[in-house]
Amino acid sequence: MAATTALTLVNRLLRRHGFDDIAILTEPEGLLGLDLVNQAIRDLLSVRDYPWNVRSDGALNLKGTITGTGSVLISAGTSSASMTVTGSITDFTGAFVTRLLVTSSTTHGDVPLVVSSASLLGATLACNLNAVWPGAGIVAGDYKFFFAEYLLPDTVAKVVSVRHPEFPVQLLEVAPHSSFDEWIPRAHETEDANPMLVAVGGTAVGTVEFGGTALHRLRLMVWPIPTATVQLQYSYKERFADLSATTDVLYAPAEFADDVVDRAEALSNMTQRFNDPDLSQLQMRSSLATAERKYVAATLDPSRRSPLRPHDRGGRRRDFTRYRDITGL
Repeated sequence: MAATTALTLVNRLLRRHGFDDIAILTEPEGLLGLDLVNQAIRDLLSVRDYPWNVRSDGALNLKGTITGTGSVLISAGTSSASMTVTGSITDFTGAFVTRLLVTSSTTHGDVPLVVSSASLLGATLACNLNAVWPGAGIVAGDYKFFFAEYLLPDTVAKVVSVRHPEFPVQLLEVAPHSSFDEWIPRAHETEDANPMLVAVGGTAVGTVEFGGTALHRLRLMVWPIPTATVQLQYSYKERFADLSATTDVLYAPAEFADDVVDRAEALSNMTQRFNDPDLSQLQMRSSLATAERKYVAATLDPSRRSPLRPHDRGGRRRDFTRYRDITGL
């Protein structure tokens, strides 16, 4: 793929309006051009899944459950809890949602509560819960922390596949408003070393250390709840960060960079600075048609695909990828 700098893209746009090249992105025309280039990139990537924009280097470390006995303290009518734990604060806070299940309560049943924030002082973990404890006070109770919702990096726009080299994993797409307990009712009752269902959809807020800033990111949920640490690999559509510095680089085929400049020029003619709505509409239609033709030509032809079957089964079938041998011609 070509590496095109932000300054190059902006200068290509400015030349179409008769401006000289600039060296830094500080002048009003350069800043406007940069905004339009970023918008053009976002627009193009949001409507199509380009093959070159899918990466397979995603890795997610799932956390196993943490259990303890005889140390949970929760007062009735409060939204805080404390218990004796081993480990570090990063075992309970991070890019995931921590849930607390008090397993010895007789007045609140087996209903887990989300831990919004936590702090570790010595061996005592203090937790802020997302709701008031509805049962009677607990003294010296048993507990379980489990982790089934994870926050994906900001660079992940969409998950394409999830896999593990030793066991099958099914990927589901759920409605953004679906809660974890709605997707899998009473999920805490089933645990396994090998999660077999993964669902992606909506956003989640991670559990943070006291005073930290909560993360809001794309959500991935797993079931059964892992009993031990396990790593899943995934492929995803990458979300590009906005170009800001002159040396920031867009890694994309050269023809995509052309589409970016075409769309940015059409957008620029919608602004008060250049203000030519008729030309803008014509350019926008042309840029959309050009980008569509390039995309169709770049994607694999479904008619050339053939299913994979065991080598020892089935008769001979047509190979759509075979071409006439022209060796020696």
